[in-house]
Amino acid sequence: MKKIISILLAVILSLSCCVCAFASGSSTEFYDESDQTYPFIMIRGMDLQGVYVDVGTENERPAMGEITVGGVLGTLAKATFKGLAECSMDSALGTVLDYVRNIFEYYSFDYNGQPVYNTGMKEYPLSMDNYTDFDYGKSNNELGIIRTATENYGGKYVYYLNYDWRLNPLDVADMINDYVERACRETGSDKVNIVCASMGGVMTVAYLSKYSYERVNKCVFLSSTFCGTYVTSDLLQGKVRVGGTELRNFAYTYLGENKILTPVLKLLDVVGIWDSVAGLLNGFINNNKDIIYDKVLRDVFGNMPSLWALVLPEDYEACKEFMFSGKEAEYAGIIGIADELQAMMAKRDDLLRTAVADGMEICVVANYGRQVIPVYDRSSQNGDGTLETQLVSGGAVVAPIGETLGDDYVCSNPEYLSPSREIDASTCLFPEYTWFVKGAPHVSCNYGTDYCDFLFWLVDYDGQPTVHSNAKYPQFMQSASDQHIDFE
Repeated sequence: MKKIISILLAVILSLSCCVCAFASGSSTEFYDESDQTYPFIMIRGMDLQGVYVDVGTENERPAMGEITVGGVLGTLAKATFKGLAECSMDSALGTVLDYVRNIFEYYSFDYNGQPVYNTGMKEYPLSMDNYTDFDYGKSNNELGIIRTATENYGGKYVYYLNYDWRLNPLDVADMINDYVERACRETGSDKVNIVCASMGGVMTVAYLSKYSYERVNKCVFLSSTFCGTYVTSDLLQGKVRVGGTELRNFAYTYLGENKILTPVLKLLDVVGIWDSVAGLLNGFINNNKDIIYDKVLRDVFGNMPSLWALVLPEDYEACKEFMFSGKEAEYAGIIGIADELQAMMAKRDDLLRTAVADGMEICVVANYGRQVIPVYDRSSQNGDGTLETQLVSGGAVVAPIGETLGDDYVCSNPEYLSPSREIDASTCLFPEYTWFVKGAPHVSCNYGTDYCDFLFWLVDYDGQPTVHSNAKYPQFMQSASDQHIDFE
């Protein structure tokens, strides 16, 4: 569903010229129940469809407005008619933006970083054995992880943190602490194992910053935001751009496995249309960026505290200038929250190094070889379809998709250079504890897959696993949409 939503957002973005940029049985061969000591806590990532209005009441309904083909086409027709009737491109664009604004209106936060509406996520504060009717859906991504963990360890040892990803990470840290303390209390353990996926990465950094790491035995950062994201940094400073190569790679990432569409994509390659389309989109973006941000992006997404934790330190002042210039007093609340989150992230590397030195085990898993949504300056970065591999891995040097670092590239420690010369992991925060999977989608870990087995090998390994601990799981691996894992 994440992929569908991402594609829908990208389609709407293209149609409105970047209006919505911000948008079997599992193997358990490594697990022995008699060895289980630590409860398992899953901290999930962003779930666009998981936000509800009046959650937990009889009036509960999805916060996201319905996206339909009829709605999109009807809006475009209305926009075209209005634009022609008034001889105004602004009128046409305003109609499209109103449609997009209606879709995301209930996601809005106010100037103090608080939800405008009574919105939230469905929460599961107890161990999973209390939710016998839990809906695992297709058991993909985080739900695949929860299903596998419940089968492996028993529901009484498994906890699922489904939080509102828009909130201040330092507030979510309080929720994480509640889960950790409850898990320890109910299982009699003194520590927990944490797997944090995607947005869960920055939330876990907030927890470690606020409550320290004494209660954490092992932390797995899975396709996570623990080092921020380029997409957030770029979009919050107005650096919106569509690249022809990136547009092509995006199409192949999400449509290239389709037998019908692949020949069409190859024909477009021959025609050389990608740069032309990108040029048209960029021209429109440059002429209409202000209205797009003012009407939708600034007040719907710009006040979400979690996004400000993802801004890179070197971009922070530029982001504040672009989003709030001249309105600093009006936006003082969210600016204060953003300042606090940036101070937290500035101490992240030292905190994690200290935690590992004191015995907290850590694993970092990053995927690559898939194009991120091509609507921002640094979308040329190699990624997992959602986030950039360089930051997900904690600082690897990564070649652009389809390229290598070159035969003359000098790695400070060749032991951490991938066989294909696409990645230099020696620059990572924890090079010996960081794994890369080429071709795998964001988060992955669908139930019953090799990728899911790999994750639980990391969790169940007795002690700190390294990239040398198991020949089956070297530092550099490759996969595909079926999440079968092989050597790179």
